[in-house]
Amino acid sequence: MVRTKNEQSPASVREIGKEEAKIGGKIRKLIRAQKLTYNDVAAFLDMTEANVKQMVQGRTAVQWVKLSKIAKLLRTTPNALLGFQSDDESKKRGEG
Repeated sequence: MVRTKNEQSPASVREIGKEEAKIGGKIRKLIRAQKLTYNDVAAFLDMTEANVKQMVQGRTAVQWVKLSKIAKLLRTTPNALLGFQSDDESKKRGEG
């Protein structure tokens, strides 16, 4: 099978899925810690509850335009959600 330049190999697709699951897991953990519901998050982001559930399960990608809103709601930073810094680091800097 010949792949075109823009096609991803199955292995790279799996890696992307793992990253989405990690980000979704962090979001889910913070939602629970703040005693929010998926419906609360959905209303804040102007999304459906079903879309929020898919996002936290890693089934769909977090849209870049929504990432900063999610971070603001959850009192953290986009960098912490993406795994570039810990929540503790963002709090020390006053970012979260």
